[in-house]
Amino acid sequence: MTQGAAADTTAQGATTTSSAQTGGTDHLRLTDAEWRAKRKGELADAAVDKLVQKVIDLEADAHKLRQRQTPEGSRVLTADEAKAYDAYVALGKPETLKTELETGKAAVTERDTLKRSAEIAAVADVVKAKTSVLTERLNLDELTAKVQGEGDKKAVHVFDKGGKDLGELRAYADQHWADYVPSLFPQGGSQQNQGTVVTPQAGAGTTNSSTGVTGYAAQVLAARQAAANPTPPTGGTA
Repeated sequence: MTQGAAADTTAQGATTTSSAQTGGTDHLRLTDAEWRAKRKGELADAAVDKLVQKVIDLEADAHKLRQRQTPEGSRVLTADEAKAYDAYVALGKPETLKTELETGKAAVTERDTLKRSAEIAAVADVVKAKTSVLTERLNLDELTAKVQGEGDKKAVHVFDKGGKDLGELRAYADQHWADYVPSLFPQGGSQQNQGTVVTPQAGAGTTNSSTGVTGYAAQVLAARQAAANPTPPTGGTA
């Protein structure tokens, strides 16, 4: 074979190889088995130099693929992911960022807590409620209390997490926090609670006349003292 003929054969082989590699759109309509059978028939009578060129082309492609292969444990980033990663790295080391984020969250939580405490204290002052008890009840039920209206129409209303108005605070407390109303409104709040008057029985002992719980306590104390020191019967000894 002359040098010119070899060149022609090589060119023809390269053209055939390129065509075989791309295959136009025919390979898209063939199964893997069909494509392999087709290529086997096409290469059966191929010249040795053509097959050699084919092997060289395949080895070159394999080498390029190995160079682009992602190492084990690594990940290939898209263009947008690469930009985001670069921006993240520019912010500093991960441990530094973590500390700063945790510090920022703690500061925000403290700020929100102080803000809520101030808001509850303000509404408690309006309705003459005890701030600590009101704070406890609102936090447990995940509610907020806000002042509505102005002047003579000013009132404190209760709101749920979704912002729904649940009505006036005192009415809500009477309905849902009945056991806590005395401690929540120690001064009676906007609706003064009337205590029950207990009148001591005659002969219960020497006590000052009083009403409500204080009078009842005095009555019980006098009865206990009388039981501990009974009066001797007339004309005899105990």
